[in-house]
Amino acid sequence: MPIFKPAEWIAPKTVEEALDVLQKRKARIIAGGTGVYELAKRGMLPDAEVLLDLQSLNLEFVRVDGNVLKIGAMSRFTWLLKQAVFQRPELGGLLDSMKNVKPAQVRNVATAGGAISISLPFLDFAPSTLAFDASVVLVGAGGKQRTLTVDKFFLDYLLPDLRKGEILTEIQIPIVPSSGSAFMKLGRTAGDFALVNVCARLTFDKSGKCTDSRISLGGIANTPVRSKKGESALKGQKLTKEIVAKAAEGVSSEFEPTPSVHGSPWYKKEISKTLTRDVVYKAAERAGFPVEVK
Repeated sequence: MPIFKPAEWIAPKTVEEALDVLQKRKARIIAGGTGVYELAKRGMLPDAEVLLDLQSLNLEFVRVDGNVLKIGAMSRFTWLLKQAVFQRPELGGLLDSMKNVKPAQVRNVATAGGAISISLPFLDFAPSTLAFDASVVLVGAGGKQRTLTVDKFFLDYLLPDLRKGEILTEIQIPIVPSSGSAFMKLGRTAGDFALVNVCARLTFDKSGKCTDSRISLGGIANTPVRSKKGESALKGQKLTKEIVAKAAEGVSSEFEPTPSVHGSPWYKKEISKTLTRDVVYKAAERAGFPVEVK
């Protein structure tokens, strides 16, 4: 197995310094380090000459700009969980997903930007951002910026649309009024990677009709995915037990999940159906319009 043994460790003080190193050296970015550790121990990072540590950059922040939540890429999940903005019902799904980053030792160092930029579909935070129409801000040589929606950013397994010399600096999440959201997962253990996870964000009008919906899933494809069938079953409806069941069936039937040693495609379909039902119920309750069950 190739040995991960960078010759140098560099901790730049500014984004500009970090970009300069990326342009000139064969560097591997480290944020919290959890992703690099997992890849390195599997021999998947043999060519890194420099370990570029971003912890000294001023990228741990949460700001609300109008109806947009901005999260700094180096924001650690333990720190994020303490921020009052995530108590809003509109952002409940993000709060749920961050709580599911376990164990606590990982949550203390893992970062929001790192969790997205590694592009692994069975993590928790990244799939949840898809349900929120999130975008990422990428900075490259000369300070040139690109902003991509996460559905465009996740290209494939371990393959984000992160060009050579670019750094992910910020995550932008629209805060949608009159909405509620929720996230759930199933893994072999409470602290394990997800076999399947599901996040739902629902928007309602004053009469309680669901005017818009997002349902995202992780663990069933090479990237996080959205269920258009599940979403369309909810839109324009006052949610009842039967309508939610139809949406859950739509989610289950829409994809042929990737198999794993821990779960067959059939099993993942059944999990996605159950989790979809439960997150829709919870998201609707948080929005103030519980699903009618009679």
